[in-house]
Amino acid sequence: MAQHWEAKWIWSHLPENTPNVYCEFRKMFTVDEEVDISSANLSISANQEYILFMNGERIGRGPSPSDNSWKYYDTYEVAANLHKGQNTIAVLVYNFGTTEIVTQQFQGPGGLIAQLEIETNKKNTIIPTDCTWKCRQSPRWVQDVSRQHNWNGYREIYLAQEEDGWETSKYDDTNWNQAQEIANALDTSSVWPHLIKREIPFLHQELITPKSVFHKEDNLGVIDIQGNIGESRIIIDASIPGSLPALVYDFSKEVVGYPHLEVLAPLGGVILLYYGESLDLTLYDTFILKKGRNELSPFGRRAFRYMKIAVQATPEPITLDNLHLNFVHYPFVSQGTFKSSDALLNQIWETGKYTTQINSQDHLEDTPLREKALWVVDELIMGKVIYHVFGDHRLLRKCLLQGARIQNEDGSIPGTGPERNDMMLPDFCAHWLFGVYDYWNFTNDMDFLKQLWPNIKRLLDWFKKNEAEDGLFTIEGKNYWCFIDWAEYIDRRDKVTALSCYYYKVLLLSAELAAIIEDKTATVEWIKKANALKKQIHLTMWSDYHQAYVDCVKGEEHSNSITYQTNFVAMWSGIMSDYHADYFIKEYFLKRKAPELKGPFFYFIVLEELFNRNYSFEAVDRIREYWGEMINRGATTWWEAFDPNSANCTIPSPYQGHTPTYLRDYIPVSQCHGWGSSPTYLMTQHILGVNVSQLGDKKVTLKPLTNNLNWARGTIPTRIGVIKVDWKKKGERINFQIEIPEGLHWEGTFSPEIDVQVNGILLGEKVK
Repeated sequence: MAQHWEAKWIWSHLPENTPNVYCEFRKMFTVDEEVDISSANLSISANQEYILFMNGERIGRGPSPSDNSWKYYDTYEVAANLHKGQNTIAVLVYNFGTTEIVTQQFQGPGGLIAQLEIETNKKNTIIPTDCTWKCRQSPRWVQDVSRQHNWNGYREIYLAQEEDGWETSKYDDTNWNQAQEIANALDTSSVWPHLIKREIPFLHQELITPKSVFHKEDNLGVIDIQGNIGESRIIIDASIPGSLPALVYDFSKEVVGYPHLEVLAPLGGVILLYYGESLDLTLYDTFILKKGRNELSPFGRRAFRYMKIAVQATPEPITLDNLHLNFVHYPFVSQGTFKSSDALLNQIWETGKYTTQINSQDHLEDTPLREKALWVVDELIMGKVIYHVFGDHRLLRKCLLQGARIQNEDGSIPGTGPERNDMMLPDFCAHWLFGVYDYWNFTNDMDFLKQLWPNIKRLLDWFKKNEAEDGLFTIEGKNYWCFIDWAEYIDRRDKVTALSCYYYKVLLLSAELAAIIEDKTATVEWIKKANALKKQIHLTMWSDYHQAYVDCVKGEEHSNSITYQTNFVAMWSGIMSDYHADYFIKEYFLKRKAPELKGPFFYFIVLEELFNRNYSFEAVDRIREYWGEMINRGATTWWEAFDPNSANCTIPSPYQGHTPTYLRDYIPVSQCHGWGSSPTYLMTQHILGVNVSQLGDKKVTLKPLTNNLNWARGTIPTRIGVIKVDWKKKGERINFQIEIPEGLHWEGTFSPEIDVQVNGILLGEKVK
């Protein structure tokens, strides 16, 4: 803790578990006319979200989502916002207030804690939240509204006529209630026993406008568009009873943030905002306009490509003269680049980069539309992209720590987060450890490894508790969600082969980390166990008849199911021999003898194995085929699931297919999913030929794939400096030039026709 907390957690008079509550808090205080302020720091947290004002000026919003036991707080320097004389802190706080949400996020009672510390030339002053603060339930939002869906929050109905300047110093809050103190800061018996200073920078914010008006619907009304998009003045008349004029805006690709509208409504009216990742639009926000000028923005964050503004019941025409989006994402300092002679591969690389960027928020989100949750496998794949494209490690560090903070008592890691939940996916427990291992290799962050070492040992104990008598991992009799992949055809009974393979890889990587941390007992134990497990997996799960691993074994019975997922996991984990891996790729995968993958997630394992086993042509062809077909169907970010064999007029939808949730209309389908971004890091590694996975050792591995392209160039930002690559074919030779920052060393594998220049120096034959 960086500071001493005098503040209390406070809330309104509303009972706990009151759903969908917006509360407003105020504190007035005086700054002596004769003092000089040297600093004024305001630290604040809330459950779940706040917007902070100082003397009517908006300061910021937060906090970063977290489990209630490990609550983040933000700190703002507000000296420039203070006045001599009377000042007012005002905070709008939102609490979800119900446990009825599939991912079990947004939990806990409403609460606000804040502390302003003012240093002056005369005396220091602390202004903490306590019972002297005033509060009320905001009159601007209708509380009793419908849900967006069961994976996220409520829709909003906003009453603009209830705006009263409550956030300003001149406002009279005499009739407001006193806040109730509900807990001391850092009280171990409270809902919020810990307060953690924000671990990442505040999000990047950027005002953007739509790219075009996609469609205009008069619907008995009149729409007059004056001027160009972004600078237009739009007059809308919905005075005819039942009229519903509307405009559909296209932002050209998925965007994430907060829409903002400025509307002049002489006699009021109603505005409705619909959003969609496709043209299948859903109503989220309704604004009941006041007479005169309205500045409108939903409290909640939105994710969409298309936005529809519909207008109804305007006694006189209204004027829309400003529409923009406050576009938000994690503030990556640097961005890598990739260009090649293949335009489709370039577009695929950029799409993966952008998908990762907009899913990088206060944590790595699986989808910014549906649940905004921190799922372990999305974190793992986007982490690989971030290391190779953005050169950042802080966001991954935070996300992995958040997984550890909600570790279950039995040692397992929940499949999602950042709040505690009972989503128990055994393969995701393994993927969390793989993410820790990747982070270590990229950073050599010893403090991080030491901090997580107890969590890793507890996780290994959990794996051990799930062993059958023969040492294989079993799910028999357990309420686990055995995921493996979005594929209904995988046989997941009793001893699931993929889970034992993952367990083997967990043991080996954990033993490697144990050696680094100098836990010799764990190193010896886990290597011994891994060797025994490898033998048992082959003895039990291998089918001589199929020359492949079966999906599972139930009792003594082999499954009849042979899948790509099971056998590529066996390769990726190191269980399958090189000979059998080569056979499976040639005789099964390339001849398409098993059920095809219907989602981009698992391809990260398939593609890594194809590249690493010298099936580079085949890997690139599969990227062109699978991700290229998504682009052909209009994807601007990667979809959660996609079946390229479906009719080419279809896209992911509850009614069109491509998803395991087909015809379940209560489950939104995601068209922006971070787990689909693997081609981006893989093309950097194998086409540019630069792998920075072991940057923690200051090592870069070079191995460019040049066979089916004429040229490629790009940049890879690292914390040590930017790596620049440029290679091109010249007749029968290939000229490969790379600039590597001082402080990095490299290892390379080059085919004989490549001439290598490192930092301007042409290297001799021996490098080949």
